[in-house]
Amino acid sequence: MNNATIYIVDDDEGMRNSLKLALEQMKYRIKAFSSPELFLHNAQDIESPGVVLLDMQMPEITGVEIQNELMKMGICTPIIFMSGQSRPQQIIDSMRNGAYHFLLKPFDLGTLKECIEKALKKDDKNRVLITKYNALTPKEKETFQELASGKLIKQIALQRKVSESVIKLHKARAMEKLGIKSLQALTLVHEELQQHLKQSTHEDFGVEECITEFSSNNRNVAPPAELLTAVMAP
Repeated sequence: MNNATIYIVDDDEGMRNSLKLALEQMKYRIKAFSSPELFLHNAQDIESPGVVLLDMQMPEITGVEIQNELMKMGICTPIIFMSGQSRPQQIIDSMRNGAYHFLLKPFDLGTLKECIEKALKKDDKNRVLITKYNALTPKEKETFQELASGKLIKQIALQRKVSESVIKLHKARAMEKLGIKSLQALTLVHEELQQHLKQSTHEDFGVEECITEFSSNNRNVAPPAELLTAVMAP
């Protein structure tokens, strides 16, 4: 994706510069940050489609803490964590918060590129979906949410004290703007929006792959099944 921007956040100058050079050769636009503070200061300028390559272990703040700050800002750009020595709880917390993938250093560029491309497609899809949703009027959004929750047109009309034809009109306009033609499709779009807002993007690449790799390279941690249960727990 040639119009994508990759944000590298790593205090290791050698790692940061190597990634920058390699990704520039892959024709990505790169913005590299030597400190998490500098990155967070500029976080509101993050462009879409984009991906954040985030080092998990930095002197003053962890990658999970940075991830939490981005969530507070309402920034849902996919995050690929990079780490050479993370604790099990960190991978659990990062995946629960919606990290797209978790790469253990050293990793090969082929794996990195595959992760980036899949994350970019996800980010681009989310961007299009959010743009369509934001084009809805407040009443259309309200109707969309209520229909997705399982309410019938008659119920919504009675609740709002309006005619059913008004609700049908809101429904028709919302579906047209979202590019959908059935109630089932409406429900699926609603689920995608909820997933995006909750940052639950890790399922696309495979959280099990991340955990299996992490466990196989760290003999003193819990087996993959236990870590996976911890990640998926509510």
